[in-house]
Amino acid sequence: MSDVSMDEGISRARSQLGIGSLTSARAWRIRRVDHPGEAYYLVVFGEVKAAIGVAAVDAIRGEVMNSAVLPGKRPHFAIDAKTAVQLSGFPSDAHVELIWKPCRASLSPLYPIWQVSSKDKTLYIDQQGGYMAGIGTSWSWGIGYNVQERLRGHALAQTVHK
Repeated sequence: MSDVSMDEGISRARSQLGIGSLTSARAWRIRRVDHPGEAYYLVVFGEVKAAIGVAAVDAIRGEVMNSAVLPGKRPHFAIDAKTAVQLSGFPSDAHVELIWKPCRASLSPLYPIWQVSSKDKTLYIDQQGGYMAGIGTSWSWGIGYNVQERLRGHALAQTVHK
């Protein structure tokens, strides 16, 4: 069985949430590390800074796994790929990917984790700026790895590290 397309995933998420075709949508393919070979699409509706809905759609079966209506007052992702790389301290050409498995860092597929890899090291960064060296290891909340310094000047600094 082949994967459903990202466009089909967006369509199914729209249907589940009752969101019309005029509302903008962004989608990411999230690799599941708890089930090798499986993935899902995370679909976010609304403006970048004002998400009104989010859904996780299984990339193989096309089933909506989870969804939520959001108030449209803030972005769904507080940290994008570029910021995840900056937080890691790795070079700007580091490999970055959204992944998920249920763990202390994220119990919901609606909140995937950034995996940032350099030649010899990998860090995992959540949407609050917390990071860890491996899924299942101790989680650090912006201390010890100079995260505040890396966030200096970034809007997230005012919300995460007060």
